[in-house]
Amino acid sequence: MSQTKQNTLNITIISPEETLYKGKAEAVSCHNPKGSFDVLYEHTNFMSMIDQKIVVIEPNGNSREFPIEQALIQVKNNDVTILVNIQISKKDSFFRNLFKQKDKNLTTSSLPQE
Repeated sequence: MSQTKQNTLNITIISPEETLYKGKAEAVSCHNPKGSFDVLYEHTNFMSMIDQKIVVIEPNGNSREFPIEQALIQVKNNDVTILVNIQISKKDSFFRNLFKQKDKNLTTSSLPQE
């Protein structure tokens, strides 16, 4: 009997007040200043500011939509963490330093510029 491996992402969407979503997903769709994009299993590690909405496609095919104004997404080794309802200004040195990750596999193409 053959077993098929389920290629899913581990998704966590949190706000300062609560965890909005924690679970498995086939994909996550988001939008950043460069346009809409999807995160799939084995996506390249990266970090970006996102806006408008987050759409989580669950393994059963259902989708869940989370409207947002601004959020930060980090994708690393099939773990997707999204911090929503955060305010990051162009002058926020703490977050600017956070974006300068030591991990060579992490790209930061859509970060606020000074």
